[in-house]
Amino acid sequence: MNIFEEQKDLEDEMILTGVHKFQKQTREAKEKGHESTSYHGILLMKKLVVPLSRAIDIFIREDVDKPGRGKITVPLLAMLESDVIAFISLRCLMDGISAGQKLVAVSHSVGQALSDQVRFNIWRTTDRKYFKGLVDKIGKTSASRHYRRYGLIRRASTNIGDEVPVWTSVERTQVGQCVIDLIIKSTGLVKLGSVKAVGKKYSSYSLVPTQVTLDFIQETIEKGQMLSPSYLPMVVAPKRWTDIRNGGYLSHRVPFLKTSFKNHGNLISYHRMEMEYKTTNSLQETQWVVNKQVLEQMSMAWTEGQLIGDIPDRKELPVPPSPVPKNLKKSEFSESQKELFKAWKGKATIVYHENIRRKSRILQFMRTLQIAERFKKYEQLYFPYQADFRGRKYTIPAFLTPQGTEPAKALLTFAKGLPIEDQEQADWLAIHGANCAGVDKVSFEERIQWISENEHHIIQSAEQGLDYTWWTKFDDAWLFFAFCLEWAGYKRKGFGYISHLPIALDGSNNGLQHYSAMLRCSVGGKATNLTNEEHPQDTYQQVADVVKRELERLCEDCTIARFWNKSGIVNRKMTKRPVMVVPYGGTRFSCLNYVEEYVDDQIRAGISLNFPEHKKHEYINFLTNLVWAAISEVVISARECMNWIRDVAKRLSKVGKPLMWATPTGLYVYQHYKAFKWRQIDTTIDGKLLRPVLLEEDGLKIDPQRSINGSAPNFVHSLDASCLTLTLHKCINENIDAFAMIHDSYGTHANKTPQLAKLLREAFVEIYTDNDVLTQFRSSALEVLDEVPEPPKRGTLDLNQVLDSKYFFC
Repeated sequence: MNIFEEQKDLEDEMILTGVHKFQKQTREAKEKGHESTSYHGILLMKKLVVPLSRAIDIFIREDVDKPGRGKITVPLLAMLESDVIAFISLRCLMDGISAGQKLVAVSHSVGQALSDQVRFNIWRTTDRKYFKGLVDKIGKTSASRHYRRYGLIRRASTNIGDEVPVWTSVERTQVGQCVIDLIIKSTGLVKLGSVKAVGKKYSSYSLVPTQVTLDFIQETIEKGQMLSPSYLPMVVAPKRWTDIRNGGYLSHRVPFLKTSFKNHGNLISYHRMEMEYKTTNSLQETQWVVNKQVLEQMSMAWTEGQLIGDIPDRKELPVPPSPVPKNLKKSEFSESQKELFKAWKGKATIVYHENIRRKSRILQFMRTLQIAERFKKYEQLYFPYQADFRGRKYTIPAFLTPQGTEPAKALLTFAKGLPIEDQEQADWLAIHGANCAGVDKVSFEERIQWISENEHHIIQSAEQGLDYTWWTKFDDAWLFFAFCLEWAGYKRKGFGYISHLPIALDGSNNGLQHYSAMLRCSVGGKATNLTNEEHPQDTYQQVADVVKRELERLCEDCTIARFWNKSGIVNRKMTKRPVMVVPYGGTRFSCLNYVEEYVDDQIRAGISLNFPEHKKHEYINFLTNLVWAAISEVVISARECMNWIRDVAKRLSKVGKPLMWATPTGLYVYQHYKAFKWRQIDTTIDGKLLRPVLLEEDGLKIDPQRSINGSAPNFVHSLDASCLTLTLHKCINENIDAFAMIHDSYGTHANKTPQLAKLLREAFVEIYTDNDVLTQFRSSALEVLDEVPEPPKRGTLDLNQVLDSKYFFC
């Protein structure tokens, strides 16, 4: 079999089997006695379809005359065979089992799929010959399950008849939740999880795999029979993008743009986007290979249960025992028991939340490792890319990708190597290694010196792997281990060593860098390393320093201030996430969530924080207020600009118009958020009365709040995408052809890193020198509005300083 035939087989595998194919394969496998050789994943489906099918039969038989849910759902479920319902529902649920899907989303997905199947059955009965031909025709022209399904509905509605009854949104959701309830009770596949966010009255519900499910999946991974993700890496170069509909996989069609706005593709097809296609092609033509040495050590660590880097813990955290007897009713609690129970409930919630998050990470890691094991035999891999509506470039495959988790990135390296020819290139390799070890807040000279001082440990780590634990203590341990292997090879060979490792250059709080540039803000420019400073500036630390200053000022008169001041956990790590998301629409509420998550992480790590449990919200709210005020003090100009963008979006929303603007690289962005009506449905799942909220489209109306909230982050995302696009364009012209790009993290070989460092700075300066992006944004709005306020005034920052700034991207 040649490599193109292998690629075709991989793409065929990505297409999820339909109901009839599943039934045929299962029947043939039973008849031939070859059930173990059937399509991977059949084992898990086969194990659960029968008990679920029986549970559906019993439900239909026994609940048909009962009032309530059964009266609504039984007639609808009776339209399909129980094994068909079981297969479709399990497929929908399993598609998102490792992503931790919300209950309402899965319910809608199940109900929609069952409703569609009813319509297909009716059309097949009405005109069997035409419908079969239509299925065959669409199957040949589209490999996407989504396009096949809606292509069938559209054409069959037109040519066979549109009188087929369509389930309402409420009916679809209630049927979906009814089947999920039966899945929970009859299969043990998942259980209902609930998490109550701080400040929220109601809990959000999600479906999480049970431990039995996790154990079964682990066994099937070891046998090579685990369900594959929908999209896989490619073993031949992807088809080059030439327009919004042609590119990526050879036979499996995906759109160039990921967008929920249906008309976006049609609108954008009238614009020339040569640079967008050219640079996306350069990303997906980069040749990769699985780093077998990293894979070997990572697999061993996983098998042995070693929690290194981002390897998740497979053990559930134990829920602390309740301080009051289980058979005691709440109305019988004494005052002291009420306090004890309230404190215990808070601690139990933290544990429960962590266990839900842990299970999702376990499945993600397992799939990443399994794909790496499967593709390690290939001499080159490729990852097809597409863009979102703002122009950001993403790999289409999930799990094992250059844009994946820390283990995923460590498992990949460039297939083609280039020599390290001089000291500058070697220094960039050393700087990358120090960054991976977390030594990234000091000067380049100090980072290089750190590598030199620890060279013995680095080489020992490369030679002994898990037997030498020094490298395992760093946060990005697997990326650092990949560096250790590369550094050891370089030290053995010296100049001329062929290096394959991607060297990453990361932006310094990139969102704030963009706001500082468009506003020419000298304060923000210095804080985000747009100017050439002797040492790297650290916005997160600056915010943390302001928080500490305020705590010390308030200590004398405030108990809570004294508590946090002595806690020792107020640092840059605490402020990083709240500051990082500010340019992308971060709010005080999101700041509160991030502060709480950080505090909970510290508690789980064993740090004793003995604040009164019933006053936890008060303590966290106090700290959040200080963090939020400190952010406003440090990044005041960015706030002003974001408020102006939000005001423009608000004015457009009032007249029912979406936001539209052109990026500096020629992409037209359409931000179109539809308005939805909210409806609450009463339902019972797993013995619990739930009232999930159902969303329905409200005609063609614009959702003003979503439009306002999304305006500033989407605008700045479109600009960071433009900078990446222009950087790639310049690199291609300089014969650089290997890229590891993640939005504000640019990577290539050590050999080409000096060039990349120069070109990305030139691209950034060019974007903001040749374009007054705020004035252009205002002009787009003036095409619809009679009046739009002037953008904030510019400061005095000289953008040309970026060209000489060592720590702009580093």
